[in-house]
Amino acid sequence: MLIGTAVRFSWIFILVFLLSFLSCAGEKQADWTLLFYFDGDNSLAEDAFKDLQELERVGSNPQIRLVAQADFPQNYKPDLAATRRFEIIQDDDPETLTSPLLESLGEADMADPRTLTDFIIWGKKNFPALSYALILWDHGEAWYQESITSQTTEVQGSRFLPAPRLRQAGKAQGWKTPSHLATQPPVFSPQPEAIFLDEDNHSDLMKNFQLREALEAAGVHFDLLVFDACIMATVEVAYELKDQADIMVASQELVQNNGLPYDVIVAGINENPEKTAEELAAGIVDDYRDYCEEIYYPQGLRPDQTLSAIRLGIDLSTLASVVDQTALHFLNNLPAEAENIFSARNEVEEFEFAPFRAHFYVDLYDLFSRLNPPANLIAGFSEGFSRTIIREYHGPVHPQTHGLSIVFPKTPDANSNYDPTYSDYDPASGTGSPSLFMQLSWDNLLSEYYRLKYPGIIP
Repeated sequence: MLIGTAVRFSWIFILVFLLSFLSCAGEKQADWTLLFYFDGDNSLAEDAFKDLQELERVGSNPQIRLVAQADFPQNYKPDLAATRRFEIIQDDDPETLTSPLLESLGEADMADPRTLTDFIIWGKKNFPALSYALILWDHGEAWYQESITSQTTEVQGSRFLPAPRLRQAGKAQGWKTPSHLATQPPVFSPQPEAIFLDEDNHSDLMKNFQLREALEAAGVHFDLLVFDACIMATVEVAYELKDQADIMVASQELVQNNGLPYDVIVAGINENPEKTAEELAAGIVDDYRDYCEEIYYPQGLRPDQTLSAIRLGIDLSTLASVVDQTALHFLNNLPAEAENIFSARNEVEEFEFAPFRAHFYVDLYDLFSRLNPPANLIAGFSEGFSRTIIREYHGPVHPQTHGLSIVFPKTPDANSNYDPTYSDYDPASGTGSPSLFMQLSWDNLLSEYYRLKYPGIIP
């Protein structure tokens, strides 16, 4: 009797296990989850809303899950006052966001690394997939972030517009600038290596090393990391995030108002949900190229847009190692190489065409070719660069653009003042930057070069 009972329980257990297995097998895991982090709590609120509308034209499906956290200014739209999380569902209403609210966070600080970490953890838990992409949307600048205030008493201390992602709007200048700044030179104060401007919280912008820490804390290694923000395609940013994602998509220049063509991009993924991260990244670059050349430039706007798909991990690390060796070579050969460096800097492809400031970034490949280091470094750089850049696009304003920039102001910084933040971090004094790229030698080369060429400026 006991043996028969045991047998029956065994069969019941096996049956329950098989039913559970078949049930799970029937629920196919999504191929991709795309996590969109929209910080529109600033001058870009309307642009963020329009990009979310683009995403709603396509919407999620079982293979491709589109998940967003979006924040807007408190006074933008009453129904968008709180920071909200939602899955983007297909809808053709151009006036409202109809995707159902999944979670309301009150007024979250989108520039706080913990806010980003929480969103990533929540997104992965609720929308598991075979592959993950993170899209970071807002103001951004790889290194030199400037607070802008007017020099007049009337607006002193008023809200500032960062120089990065001055998303171009006006046809004459191509810049989206507050009216009180249009004709007045600004006052600059460095807030280096920053992304995300949350005006309702009046918080500091998120630094590159804080972004890295936020991704580390979330515990998700991304197949693809996309910056829909200005000037993030630099070796400084890529090196900081080399272990957090396989591929990064970013721009070497300012990004125009409309950002990426999300409806076209997602529609392309839907046609082939099993796209690899490299295929998806290359497709984003191609879609942006088509948008710029077929829609944006024909409006008479400045043809200066760029976008590149960059391999991180070992490929980026290898390239950075060659940059480090090259910096050490020139550092050890100063002052003899000073004029060579000076000449290369004057002729190299530059970025960030903006009012009231000089160019702060240069194309890494173009600079390297003009510096003309020893043959072994040239060979290492060429091989490393070709492995790192998957795809790049540049408008005709930037003919010598190759997909990755590096910090190199013509003078010690864009305003003829030495920028002490672009240097090794000193815990005792709090000076310098904890950025990983500061562990290499490029900042040391710039400091010594500037001391030779601009004596008295650098202490």
